[in-house]
Amino acid sequence: MPRRGFGKKGGYKGPVPGPDAKSEENEQQQQNQKPAKKPPLTHFLCVPLVTAESKPRLQESLGKFKEDVMKPRKVAVTADSNSEERGTEGDQHTDPARAEGEQQMREVPGIPGKAIRPVGTLHLTLGVMSLMNSERVQEAVSLLQNLDLAALLQGEKIAEPRPAIVEGGTQQPNAPEETQSQAAQQKDQSYSGEPSAQEETAGNPTATLSNLPSGSQVSEPLVISLKSLVSMHPPRKTSILYAHPEDPTNRLHPFCDTLKALFTGKGLMVEDTRPLKLHATVVNTIYAKSGGHGKGHGPNARAPIRVDATDLLPRYANFVWADEIRVEKIAICKMGAKKIVGEKGDVVREEYEEVAAAEIKM
Repeated sequence: MPRRGFGKKGGYKGPVPGPDAKSEENEQQQQNQKPAKKPPLTHFLCVPLVTAESKPRLQESLGKFKEDVMKPRKVAVTADSNSEERGTEGDQHTDPARAEGEQQMREVPGIPGKAIRPVGTLHLTLGVMSLMNSERVQEAVSLLQNLDLAALLQGEKIAEPRPAIVEGGTQQPNAPEETQSQAAQQKDQSYSGEPSAQEETAGNPTATLSNLPSGSQVSEPLVISLKSLVSMHPPRKTSILYAHPEDPTNRLHPFCDTLKALFTGKGLMVEDTRPLKLHATVVNTIYAKSGGHGKGHGPNARAPIRVDATDLLPRYANFVWADEIRVEKIAICKMGAKKIVGEKGDVVREEYEEVAAAEIKM
């Protein structure tokens, strides 16, 4: 006989509820439906920026930047922004002389030295990959080495967009960039003011020739400059600062968009529907954590240390890290920069290991 619920004065005298088979089954189904753990990122496709000609200038610029930003600095803030940082609506004991909106000086700590990237690591990331075995690595290498990069750069060959599967099994072309999720675009929005000409043409490889300045020869080598300082997050609390490339011929971004589409279409690159943001990371605080190791690529990168760069962005807005950088090749590199040790046991440089590279033969 089943047990009876409640006592003598209780209103319920039915069976004591036990485990429901259906609820257990539903719980098991929910556990089974949990998304599988994503495979680790192993490689990335990039435009290397360090050449024999560009390295001395990049080294000099990074050295000056490091010397400047590692020291504590005085930053001007307003009284109301101070109260916001404290998480209050205001300070009841505020000095009457300090009117709301009045500027005050606040000292901020310098950027950790380990957060400033070594010159050998500078590159433009086109996308990240998870190549879990040698066969997949070879597939990516073969695709890269069989591409006619010079033709792609000139806009002669444009990869067709991969058709998207929609409900009902029919296929339609991918939605244009301007109809993509606004939230996704805002998530990767940098705090740099007006977009550059290269950013405005992002996601539109066919814009290559129409955007070329009058008289430009698309058969010329691709030569770019690395300029400015931009924050990946709100500048008061950021973990990543970067320089952006400038290309007067407007070929770089469409070229990189095409390469990204090719590798994604072959299932070799982790799909990312956000517009490609070409950037050379100068500061990433993930490397300033204990041990100094971190994987700063990909949407899941985490860097708990935040720095205040509000005064640095305007100071370095027109800074030229290096000009006349010739884009010589496209490379597949392993995740995790490696420290190169010299004969005396000291670290002489740090760089990403190239698995394969293909020259742009113009």
